[in-house]
Amino acid sequence: MPANIFARSFTAYNTANLLIEGNAMHQHQLNLSEKSIDIICPVYNKQDYIEAFIKSVSLLPAHHFNIILINDGSTDNTLQVCERVLSERVLPNVYIVTQPNGGVSAARNTGLDLACSRYVWFCDPDDEVLPEAATLPDFIENKPGLVFSFSHDRFYVGTQRRVKVMHETDECLSGEAYLKNYNSFGRKNDITYLWNKIYSREAIGQLRFQNGMTYGEDNVFNVHFIKRNLLKNDSFYISTMPIYLYNKYAEGTLSTSLDENKIADLIEAEFAMLLLIAIVKKNIIPEKKRSIYKVTKVIGNKNQRAAKKYYFQAHKELNLRLFPFTGLAEAVYFVCMLTMTVPLMNKALKSAGKL
Repeated sequence: MPANIFARSFTAYNTANLLIEGNAMHQHQLNLSEKSIDIICPVYNKQDYIEAFIKSVSLLPAHHFNIILINDGSTDNTLQVCERVLSERVLPNVYIVTQPNGGVSAARNTGLDLACSRYVWFCDPDDEVLPEAATLPDFIENKPGLVFSFSHDRFYVGTQRRVKVMHETDECLSGEAYLKNYNSFGRKNDITYLWNKIYSREAIGQLRFQNGMTYGEDNVFNVHFIKRNLLKNDSFYISTMPIYLYNKYAEGTLSTSLDENKIADLIEAEFAMLLLIAIVKKNIIPEKKRSIYKVTKVIGNKNQRAAKKYYFQAHKELNLRLFPFTGLAEAVYFVCMLTMTVPLMNKALKSAGKL
């Protein structure tokens, strides 16, 4: 794993400018009418999944929703599948935009430039929208909130197991309170997800996704959004209502495979989150330690030696002591990392159904 991954990441940590602005102009023109919610879905080589997604959003009331599909230069039959499904159904509120491949961030930015409704919802093409989402326009009407975060169903494709991931309560929070309670280092992590949230388009403003970032871009976008709206009261509404089916694929599939650039993106996203938390919390040593452990595990799945190097270098760069550990799990991982037995540990955990 090249050393420039570490250099890029630690430079990002020491850079406080987190805001990415767009110019709200785009070459594509669609005859969109303003509604309650615009769904933006980037699509790249998802010919086996996109039909199920389109069918799920077809159940939403057309007078309340626009569905914008951004075909990001797919090289398979994704576009043909989309066109076939639309020819078989009367879906006047579904729009397809095709552009040269630029990555998921560029595709979402295209959608944001085209959006015209009051709220925006970012979805993924290999997931589905739940029928309960049809009630969203009525639900959010006259409620305070610049972003609404909902519960969801999670389907583990490999084991065919479906679970409900529920928020514990309905509540309305300031940006600061949301950050403290739902950041990615705590038990109630919510900040890393895009697809369970409905965003005020006005609150997004000229904020855009970081082009070229292919992993952790959801997290970074939410970091920017929170920073923009951190001091606003009643800006984050938490709901127990489920609206989305998230399909989680096994390690090694196209949707979850990692390369060096993705690992670098992940590290950058983690450090961006640490910078934001530092605004509202004086001591973030526990969060720094959890972040290092998290990234080390991801790297360790690809390269044990690189994981070990990152673990020690990150502690040094962030002026942290190795001990105490964040918990027993990290202590066990540390021993396995030193003895180069991480794959054996992962295999044992997988056999026990804990990985």
